[in-house]
Amino acid sequence: TKDKNDNWSFPSEVTEVNSEFDDQSPFVSRDGKIMLLSSNRDGSIEVQLENGKIGISRDLYISEWNGKGWNQPEALPLGINTEEIEENPHLLGDTLLFTRYPFGKPNLAKIYFTQLKNGNWSKVKPLPSPINDNYATIAAAFNDEGTILFFSSNRPG
Repeated sequence: TKDKNDNWSFPSEVTEVNSEFDDQSPFVSRDGKIMLLSSNRDGSIEVQLENGKIGISRDLYISEWNGKGWNQPEALPLGINTEEIEENPHLLGDTLLFTRYPFGKPNLAKIYFTQLKNGNWSKVKPLPSPINDNYATIAAAFNDEGTILFFSSNRPG
């Protein structure tokens, strides 16, 4: 939605980014120039399931604001995108956080991170304990200063 005189307008579809596939978990950078999303659109990695069927993983895509609209989303590189499900992207500065779990097993979800350095993403690593533990951990987000990490988990308490 657009903020007009401190009033929110009715939401409108972002047609440049949406597809006929399962597009979800959009994240817009604080400066409004980058959108990340998760999708199983054409180009996503296919995986053979235990039952022999083919599943389409959900991968992370990036779109940039060109001043008038959003560019066509492009898949982030292999290493970030895998045969597993990647979703819930969050970007602060050069650090990308996201959730990853095996296809059909969200109870094994963990939070991963990578950093953009000299135009290349670093090797993806899971966040250490106590963030990731024996429970599903998803949807990490930093506060504006990058000093507090918020996330969801099914751990007791």
